[in-house]
Amino acid sequence: MNQVTNRIYVVDGVNRMMSVLDGVTLAITQVPVGNAPVAVVANPYTNKVYVANSSDNTVTMFDGNTATTSTLNVGGEPLALAIDLDRNKIYVADFASNAVTIIDGRTNTTSTATVGLHPYSVAVNRTTHKVYVVNRDANTVSVIDSTGTVVDTVAAGSTPRNVRVNPVTNRIYVANLGSNSVTVMNGADDSTVTVPTGGNPNGVVVDQFRNLIYVSNGNGNCITAIDGNTNQSTTTGNIGNGVNDIALDSLTNRSYLTKQLAGASEVAVFSVWTVRPIPKWSGVGCQ
Repeated sequence: MNQVTNRIYVVDGVNRMMSVLDGVTLAITQVPVGNAPVAVVANPYTNKVYVANSSDNTVTMFDGNTATTSTLNVGGEPLALAIDLDRNKIYVADFASNAVTIIDGRTNTTSTATVGLHPYSVAVNRTTHKVYVVNRDANTVSVIDSTGTVVDTVAAGSTPRNVRVNPVTNRIYVANLGSNSVTVMNGADDSTVTVPTGGNPNGVVVDQFRNLIYVSNGNGNCITAIDGNTNQSTTTGNIGNGVNDIALDSLTNRSYLTKQLAGASEVAVFSVWTVRPIPKWSGVGCQ
């Protein structure tokens, strides 16, 4: 989403399109992109949008000022994108080539950082300008500094999937699908603690204003809430089948969960905790 222009961007992997939704008129414009687009990020400062095309090893750049596109070559099977807005750098997790392509948004030139086996997710700390790359099949997180150099490799749990950053506290949160946990990294020294979640945690979001973290759990179909001050967690009961990823609106205190069931997709809306201590769930279901 570009909050300056009030445009929302959604990729369509089947039809090789990006839909541009006008947040005022709700009119939709279709923009052709590459083959099997899977991720999109926008830079509201430059009004440029970047789409990762997983099947043709490219990133499509859409210029919102001119409504034109150009194509950049990246590594094998790009799956995830993150952007450092202040430095105008775009980071592309290249799953098949075990690397991150770094795009300079000013010049459209690229460089490459070698990371662990099968990078799956990437996040940027806008305060420290460090980048965190989840290596799914190495069970690690690669740390890249502002120069594009890998400066550390940190152990995570089993089959880490998604990563998010709280730039206020300098904490990094990694959802570990295979070990039912979240790895919490201290960005100052890369030390870690492990917080239990529900079964098969996949998505993770951070409310940096309240320092609360929410995790979607696919097995048990529940949400785990983590208090960022204490790393204490509690998990809801059953909220429906097919829970996958999660997004958060901190202003309305609502989370939005994508759900996949019997070939159909839907979005569930769920109110989240905003008080401390986070209440213990006493219902039936995922604990």
